[in-house]
Amino acid sequence: MTVDETIKEQIHALAADVVHQLATQQYDGLRAARGPVSDFVNAVERFRRDGFTIVDLPDVAYSRFDMYGPNPHRDNWIANFPLWTREHGESDLHLYLVFRKEGGILVAYVDDIYVP
Repeated sequence: MTVDETIKEQIHALAADVVHQLATQQYDGLRAARGPVSDFVNAVERFRRDGFTIVDLPDVAYSRFDMYGPNPHRDNWIANFPLWTREHGESDLHLYLVFRKEGGILVAYVDDIYVP
């Protein structure tokens, strides 16, 4: 299913906010789709210790998003995209986010961070 333009804009804005939290190491506002947020934060910190500095998404990054939804059984969408680093630009590390409507508002949840 394709994602309508209004939802796509909201997903881009929420994803940019999540990445900004990662880039600035402000993890308190992150929500995990499953498991504790600390598992995800530990993975991000390992990546940082290995010499990779996550940066805010450049405009070109949005063309690299894979988005799906809505799920026919739930009011949610999925986005998967590469993170960017100061050292290398687009990285092999991908962020997998789930977006759910809660009280009529779209909310982002981190589901996974991985190298495909």
